[in-house]
Amino acid sequence: MSFTDTGEELTIRRAWLMEVNRRSQEFAGLLVPGEDLPEPEDIDAFVRTLPRAANVAEISLLKARLLDLALRWTVFTHARFHGGRRCCCSFATLEPLAGGWRIDPRWDVAVARQWADACAEIGERLRDRQNARRLASELVERHREHHALTSHAEQLGAAPRALARTFRDEFGCTPHAFLTRVRVARAVPKLASGDKTESVASEVGYRSKKDLFGALRKLTGLRPSEVQRLSAEQVATIVERLEPGRN
Repeated sequence: MSFTDTGEELTIRRAWLMEVNRRSQEFAGLLVPGEDLPEPEDIDAFVRTLPRAANVAEISLLKARLLDLALRWTVFTHARFHGGRRCCCSFATLEPLAGGWRIDPRWDVAVARQWADACAEIGERLRDRQNARRLASELVERHREHHALTSHAEQLGAAPRALARTFRDEFGCTPHAFLTRVRVARAVPKLASGDKTESVASEVGYRSKKDLFGALRKLTGLRPSEVQRLSAEQVATIVERLEPGRN
């Protein structure tokens, strides 16, 4: 392909174009719904290994390619943040690319780096939310076990403080409070059916019935003996209210 700029013919090199397309397709292939998020190193590697544009025509084509990838990234991140819900949101990935169509020999390096940084930042936020949801699943599935937040964070490859902060943003409570609600939600039907408080406490993950007493009283205002007098409908209402993610 050839273009003319002020009388000078500019040629888009075939090998250069094929390499840009190859690298772009590899990166686009990482944006698969349901798959793990691209790592920051993946985004960085994509930008670092882009072949350098040699003229105005190649710079323009490269910018068009990155705009296309930015739109794909926006759709991908929107799906991760909002699921199937229709809503308005904005992501910073387009901003470095959406300025005037200015031609600068350094554009392919400077602007592509800004774009990669924006993608990496959003990717980290998505990864934090993903880790928070994975932690929630772990707490539900393994509510009988006793693990410190640092242990969960280590397994997820996350910083404990950042994980706790994102978890609170995602679920409206701390991991400890979340776990307490899970345990009490599991305990209430058992108590209502007449099971002994001490055995129920052990079954749902408490070391003593005193711990169950305190959690139950704090979340429901009831004693175990009072739970036993509840109707099936009342028990179901309490359990539904205690389910994580509900107010």
